[in-house]
Amino acid sequence: MLFDAGIISNQVKKLLFILPFYRYLINANSFFYEDVTEMISVDKKGYDMAEICRVMIRSEAEQLHRRLTWLATLQGFLFAGVGLAWKLPDSGLLVGVLGVLGMIVALLVFIAIFAPILAIEKIRLFWREHKPGDYDGPDISGFYPDKAPWSVWITPETLIPLAFASAWFVLLILRQ
Repeated sequence: MLFDAGIISNQVKKLLFILPFYRYLINANSFFYEDVTEMISVDKKGYDMAEICRVMIRSEAEQLHRRLTWLATLQGFLFAGVGLAWKLPDSGLLVGVLGVLGMIVALLVFIAIFAPILAIEKIRLFWREHKPGDYDGPDISGFYPDKAPWSVWITPETLIPLAFASAWFVLLILRQ
């Protein structure tokens, strides 16, 4: 049940609803490989299914990018606020509040970043299980560390929120 599992967003569902093949997938209660292979012509060798997976991965990557953009924007404003308030008299409470807020937001974004990473992993697993044996096209994504899948969790996308949280922690320690 690919669409019921919450793997893809509503934007992707709307995008995919345009084409008749994708319309079938959205209206179905569950996603059965046999149903899909009957709809794909023999000469396409899984290209339609690969394109669906690529669109889904692209949507999840956009979610990841959006969360990181929000994080960077808010962190910039918070650091600017701390920079302005740092030398003001009686600004300890304000700097403390901004620091705690910055740390909490960074940690929340760190947690939220796991959703698209897990969704992309589910899409990759689905593709591996259902990839037609005679498919000779490109993979659904570029590089993916199949031999070291744990390395997906130590990429800049996952470490940036931790770096911000650490910076706020150090800033709060220095302010004491």
